[in-house]
Amino acid sequence: MTTNNICVSPRSIRPLIIKLLLIFSISCLTHLPGLFNPLLDFHGWAQTLRASIARNFYEGGMNFFKPQIDFQGNDPRHASTQFPLYSYLVAICYKFFGANEVWGRVLSMLFAAGSAVLLYFLICFFLEERVALISSLVFSFIPIRIYFMRTFMPESMAIFFLLAGYLFAALYLKKERFFPYGFCSSIFLSLSFLLKLPYIFLITPALFLIGDKYGKDFLFKKEFYFWLGGIILLLASWYGYTIFGLPALTGEESFFKNELDYLKEWKSFEFWTTHFLSRTPELLTTYAGLIFLMVGLKEAWQKKIRFILAWFLSAGSYLILCGKYGKVHQYAALPLAPIYAVLIALGILSLWAKVKEKSSFNMNGASGLGLCRSFNWTKVLFILLVLSMPIHAFLRIRHWYDLTEFWVLRAKVVANQLSKREDLFYIYAEDQPFYLYHLARKGFTHSRHPYGSGRFKEALNKGIKFFLVPGELKMEEKDPLFLEQFNLVYRDLDFSIYERI
Repeated sequence: MTTNNICVSPRSIRPLIIKLLLIFSISCLTHLPGLFNPLLDFHGWAQTLRASIARNFYEGGMNFFKPQIDFQGNDPRHASTQFPLYSYLVAICYKFFGANEVWGRVLSMLFAAGSAVLLYFLICFFLEERVALISSLVFSFIPIRIYFMRTFMPESMAIFFLLAGYLFAALYLKKERFFPYGFCSSIFLSLSFLLKLPYIFLITPALFLIGDKYGKDFLFKKEFYFWLGGIILLLASWYGYTIFGLPALTGEESFFKNELDYLKEWKSFEFWTTHFLSRTPELLTTYAGLIFLMVGLKEAWQKKIRFILAWFLSAGSYLILCGKYGKVHQYAALPLAPIYAVLIALGILSLWAKVKEKSSFNMNGASGLGLCRSFNWTKVLFILLVLSMPIHAFLRIRHWYDLTEFWVLRAKVVANQLSKREDLFYIYAEDQPFYLYHLARKGFTHSRHPYGSGRFKEALNKGIKFFLVPGELKMEEKDPLFLEQFNLVYRDLDFSIYERI
C-alpha cells in the first residue's frame, strides 16, 4: 500500500480548503433538482418507507429501538427494519425545523457531499492529489449517484460510512494505531452494513488493505479480531433484535431467499445484460465515461495500483452477489460509483497526457498550420468527451424527477374529511408504504382480491374502517358482496373510498 501522497501540509491548508469547498459545493449543486418535490418521483415507494418510519419516530416518542411502519395496522411492536439511523436523524430535524420531507433529502445531500470529500482523502493515500480531486468531481456527476444520493433513503449515508471505513482503515495501517483509527474503521463499516446489509460484501477492500500491509501475519494480530469482531457484534446485535419485530415487508414468502436466488439470476442472460450492457454505460459511467474507465483500468493494471484493482473487483462481485435485489433495484449499484469515478479520473488524466504529448510533438515538427489544426481538433474532442459526461447524466435521469399520482395529495384531504387520524385504512394496491404514507394513515395493503386474501381477513379482525381503491375500479361491480360490508363514500376518476358498515 502506497501512502506517500499527503494531501495536507502547513503550506497547503488554504488551497486544500478551497478544493474541499469546491468538491462539497459541486456535489450539492447536482442534488438541487427536485430537492423540494413531494415524494411522488421515481422510487417513491422506497422513499415513503423511510419517511413513514421518520414520521412515526417524530409522532411516537422518538424511541430509537421502536421503528414503526404504517402498513401493519396499529400494532405497537417494532418493525424488522434495517438500522433506522437515517430515519431517526430526519425525525430529529423534524423536531427542530418542522415536519417537512425536504429535510430527508437535505440530509441525503449533505452526506453525499461528505462522501465526495471522503473519496478525495481516501484516494490521496494511493494516487496523486490531482487524481483524488478529479475522482471526487467525477463522482459528483455519476448519473445514478446524482439521483439516489439525494432521495429520502439511507443510501447516501451508507456510502458515506463505507468510504469513512476504508479511509480510517488506511489511516490505521499507516499510523499502526488501532485506537482511534482501527476502532473508527470498524464502527463506520458496521454502520454502513447496518444501514444496507448487502454492503457487507464490500468489506473486501478493507480486508485487502490489512492483508497487503501484514501478509499472513494479520491472522495473528489481536487488533484484526477486535476490528472484525466489532463489525460482527454490532450486526448480530441489531439483526438479532429485529427478529422479534414485525415484518417490514408482507405478502411475500421467503423474501430474502427469493431476492438472493443467485443461481437463478446468474443463469439468466438478462441479468448480465441489465448490469453490464445497460446500467453500466447509462447510469454508472456514461458512454464517454466508459471509455475513460477502460483506459483507467488499464493504467491501474500497468502501474499495479493494487488497492484500486481490489476495490474494483470487490464492487463488481458485490453487484453479482446481490442477485435479484441488484437487478430489480437500480440503487443497489450505488457502491460502484466511487471506484468507477476513480478509474474514470485515471483514464481522463492518462488520455490528457497523451493529448499533451501529441501537442508537443506537433508543435516541434515542421508541418505547420495543418498539424496545429490536427492538435486543436484532438484537444476539442477530448474536452467534448469530458463535458458529455454531466450532460449525459442529467439527460438520462431527467424523467426520474417526474411527479406521478398527484391524486394521493387530494386523497389525503378527502381522508381528513372522512376519517380520524387513528382510523385504519385498507389499500387495494401493491405498493405497501406509498399510499398509506401520503394519506397519513395506518392500515394494511394488498393487491390480491380481498376475499381471497388472508391479509384482508386479518385487516377486518383488526378493525379497518375504510377501504381505498386506486384508479377507476368499482368494487361493487367486481364483487357485489363487498357492499354488504362497505358503503361507497367518495369516488372520482382516480380513487374510491368505502366506509365499513
